[in-house]
Amino acid sequence: MANGLFPQSNIERDKGSQQCELKVIDNQIRVAEIPTTTILQDEKPSEKDFTCRFGTLIKIREKLIEELKNEICCAIAYGSTFCEDFCTNSDFDILLFLKDDSISKLFKLRKIKENFQAEGVKIDFNVHSKTETPELRKECFWHNNRSLYFQKEVTLYGLVLIGESPFLHNDFNVEELKKESIKVVSSLLYQARKLLINRDINQGERITFMKWCIYAVLYALSSKGIVTKTKTEALELFPEYYSLDINPIIFLKAKKENNISDDLLEVAYKFLLQLDNKLFEDYKNGLK
Repeated sequence: MANGLFPQSNIERDKGSQQCELKVIDNQIRVAEIPTTTILQDEKPSEKDFTCRFGTLIKIREKLIEELKNEICCAIAYGSTFCEDFCTNSDFDILLFLKDDSISKLFKLRKIKENFQAEGVKIDFNVHSKTETPELRKECFWHNNRSLYFQKEVTLYGLVLIGESPFLHNDFNVEELKKESIKVVSSLLYQARKLLINRDINQGERITFMKWCIYAVLYALSSKGIVTKTKTEALELFPEYYSLDINPIIFLKAKKENNISDDLLEVAYKFLLQLDNKLFEDYKNGLK
């Protein structure tokens, strides 16, 4: 349960920062107090950059409360927002569980997104209704094309802005996580092929390509029951468990520096292809 602002495994809490119980009582909105000083492990962004991200999140939270009021069960910032691969092209991923997910509420979210976009802030709202929580849906919970690892990802790398996290269970069956990992990496490879076929890839899409490779690494390690504190740790650990031709640490560096050549795209595609084959071969051999 996310009673504090950050999971202990990912963030070293500042001793002076406050923790708070995040509970929804009746129709009252309970919000987390966002500290302005927090210590990230590994590669630390500049103090100005990190404080700026918190300031942006406070503005996003205020606008959500203003527009949606008590319709919000939970709001969580996740993705690269607090990770070492955050870059100038990164958006703020906001996961929402709403009491009312009618089309009018979705249009309000679109308006918020457009207003922030005009100020140079990109937001990616990801919406579920209050009936779609893991607690209610159990093994049928699905977020886009993933489930188990997503819940662990949000627990590790997320920050509760409003309400209480619905991701109460952190332990999953490794075999089920292994099958999900194979499916997700296969899906990432499929998306990469579609992108390469359909059009010339712009810079934002090149960054997305690098992100797919990083996520593929996280899923591959999770299929062996390994979940790291940071993405850098995962990428450095990966060669110990998978003997591929390509060391994926190059994708993190390229994403952060926003320097992705056509040659690197080819390398990234080969990496996804090799990893997809390796994961399935390992799974198939395990069934014998």
